[in-house]
Amino acid sequence: MVPNVSKSATSQTTPNTENETPNTENDKQPELMINNNQLAGIDSLRTDCNLPGAQDIEALENRLIALNWLYRLSGRTNGIYTNLWKQYQAKLAAAKFDL
Repeated sequence: MVPNVSKSATSQTTPNTENETPNTENDKQPELMINNNQLAGIDSLRTDCNLPGAQDIEALENRLIALNWLYRLSGRTNGIYTNLWKQYQAKLAAAKFDL
């Protein structure tokens, strides 16, 4: 015998976030604190793929290493990697400009 369960008791509802405003205070990420030696170390990794698709294993592994170091150097603990590479590129360009 199957128990009589109403549909509303078993269905999951998705919260309506259509009219919610984004919480920009929590969306801000810490500034990337990196010195010139760290910049040079990450810059020395070959991250440009020379082979089509995902065949350039060395470059792909170097990208993971670089992003993980940038994550640690940023002081983030939330698991969000957003804008790390952009911040790194900006710091690298500024360091090369200062030379």
